[in-house]
Amino acid sequence: MKLPLATKKRDLTLDLLRGYFLFAIIINHLNDDPTLFDPVTGRGKMWVSAAEGFFFMSGLLVGHVRGREALKKGFEVVRDKLLSRAWILYLTTLVLTVLYTIVRYAFGDESDLLTDFGQKNPVVILLQFLTLQYKHEDVLSAYTLYLIAAPLVIMALIRGKTWLVLGVSAALWLVDLLLHQPLPLIKSYYSPMSWQFVFFSGAVLGYHFDDLKERWWQLKPAQREIIFFGLGTTTAITIFLSWLDRFQKAFLPEHQSVLEDLFRKAPGIGPGRLLVFALWISFFYLLVKRYEKWIEQHWGDFLLQFGQNSLYVYIVQSLFVAVLDPDHIARPLGTAGFVVSTLLSSAILAIVWLMVKQRFLFKIIPR
Repeated sequence: MKLPLATKKRDLTLDLLRGYFLFAIIINHLNDDPTLFDPVTGRGKMWVSAAEGFFFMSGLLVGHVRGREALKKGFEVVRDKLLSRAWILYLTTLVLTVLYTIVRYAFGDESDLLTDFGQKNPVVILLQFLTLQYKHEDVLSAYTLYLIAAPLVIMALIRGKTWLVLGVSAALWLVDLLLHQPLPLIKSYYSPMSWQFVFFSGAVLGYHFDDLKERWWQLKPAQREIIFFGLGTTTAITIFLSWLDRFQKAFLPEHQSVLEDLFRKAPGIGPGRLLVFALWISFFYLLVKRYEKWIEQHWGDFLLQFGQNSLYVYIVQSLFVAVLDPDHIARPLGTAGFVVSTLLSSAILAIVWLMVKQRFLFKIIPR
């Protein structure tokens, strides 16, 4: 089997993009109402959100790093690492569920786990807890499932079965789409059967990433410029249309329902959302790559800290979100909530960044 072309250094563009996705996720999770950050986060309401980017980048790095490692060190080594990582994420999800339940109880709010106490058999509650039916974190629980399946994907990729991986993944997404409701794998905001296509298409691209970059640089400069500006123009147009749709409600009601189906986020991801995400991630990768040095110089210390410690950042922000529920803080303040939400988001971003810089609890919280 041919080894994918090697790169001499880490692709910082991937880290910068992943850092941005986590920045946007923190802002959007903390706030349902407007903040000063809306122009660069979209408040999670555009045709594409940071969630797609997080899943995609996670899959891409699994394919890129573990795929090459499997070819060099053997499949068994990678299999064990992926399953070990899945086990850690599973335990982390259970711990976060307990912490979230405690926080909800402290605020006098309900949670599924609290509601079921006294109403269901304790054995049933324990089984539902262990199978992630009460979990607080949809992303981490789905990520756990994908890592369990990842060894099979890596095995297929190193055996040259790329189209098999894409075909099976696309078929599962299509079945979920046609069912109009997620299969009861786990109770989740995101349908794991649908969103796996984002993760595993990322894994496929990650496995072939170095080859694709080599082909890109083999194009003539004029060809690369045409592609870049073509993608940029189309991206700008779709961002504007997305803003008109989601924030201005500028389309007719009969068109609105069609757009909702095409670009739905949950439980299953719509086909239009997938296509637009593919467009946006392609352009923004090329854009960030073009200005990588400038971005690294001005924003690198922030974005790279987030991007290179993504799981740690995501887990920590989940804890903050559980405590700093906008229903408890900003929203009751009305119009003043805009200022409060902006200041609160800025403070949390600074705290999380400092925690990463100081490597706070790095030996305990997965990175």
